[in-house]
Amino acid sequence: MAQAIDTSTFIEGGKVIKIVHSVIGFFILIVGMFFFSITVEGEMVQTIGYKLMGIVFVTIGAYYVSKVAKTGYKKK
Repeated sequence: MAQAIDTSTFIEGGKVIKIVHSVIGFFILIVGMFFFSITVEGEMVQTIGYKLMGIVFVTIGAYYVSKVAKTGYKKK
């Protein structure tokens, strides 16, 4: 028979929440990179708008991953 897995320590340690926040942050980064890679032929203003939106999303995503998800370097 299969044994039941005790997930209480996994959930209590905050690992699930950390994983969820990391996935959200990386999704924001991917959306930002998508916008940053868009180029509209013959429309310079629209292209610049997409690039700026991409930069904003990448910045927000990087901040979210580093601060909210608490990844990266630990301060001593």
